[in-house]
Amino acid sequence: MDLKGFVSSKRESASFRQLSERVEDLDHVYLWRLASGHRTAPSEDTVAKMAKALQLSSRDTEILALLSKTPIDDVLFELINRHPEIPIEDIEPAATMSFRGTRPTTQDDWMKIIELVRSM
Repeated sequence: MDLKGFVSSKRESASFRQLSERVEDLDHVYLWRLASGHRTAPSEDTVAKMAKALQLSSRDTEILALLSKTPIDDVLFELINRHPEIPIEDIEPAATMSFRGTRPTTQDDWMKIIELVRSM
């Protein structure tokens, strides 16, 4: 999952102009550029405004912030959604980790990586 896909899935039927009207100082063109993949790495302030405009839960806001830094493997994204009790602070190092050889391909594999991160 990447920022583009996440924003698209969360904005439902609202136009970018409608979203930008929900929050002061959030340009609908910039929001469109982020959602279309033409821009990446929004500031923390912009992420907070996007979360408010999209009316995200606190968990989805954390996921949005993580996706603003790096794409997340689809299997890891499923794991994040199935296990909201896992803190984003434990997931972020796993999501940004470089792997030599085989990458985790199952939720169990990702849980092992998260447990490894927790033990450090």
